Amino acid sequence: MKRKPFTSDFTDPIYRMCATIIQCDRSEFEAFAKKTLSEEAFYAMKEHGSFSLDETTRARTTYVRGGFCLWFPWNVRLATVIHESLHLVAVVLRERGLALTCDSEEAYTYYLEWVFEAIEQRIHIHRGQNTMTRERRARA
Repeated sequence: MKRKPFTSDFTDPIYRMCATIIQCDRSEFEAFAKKTLSEEAFYAMKEHGSFSLDETTRARTTYVRGGFCLWFPWNVRLATVIHESLHLVAVVLRERGLALTCDSEEAYTYYLEWVFEAIEQRIHIHRGQNTMTRERRARA
């Protein structure tokens, strides 16, 4: 059974970051984003190359004019959600002048926890074994 594309927005009240999450099949991402996002955000993402998804692309986080768009496939793994969450956290905190250092590490980790939970509450995360991790272990 084919799932309908899903979207959800969230806003961080402290740093005033806005994000739109899109969860859908890779092949539906561009068309669904065009219907869902503002025209300005959609064309900024297109210009940025956000819709160029090859088979190795497991998710995408794009900063577009004051907000973020995060795309996740239906079979997204927990590790991938954490990875994309950190991209978002790094941009937000760097834009506010907070580089990642030993002194700022707690601010980054607390914010990462908040962003991850905001995303986790809104999407379906595949909690099976991460095959990429198995493949890396086999090569080591």
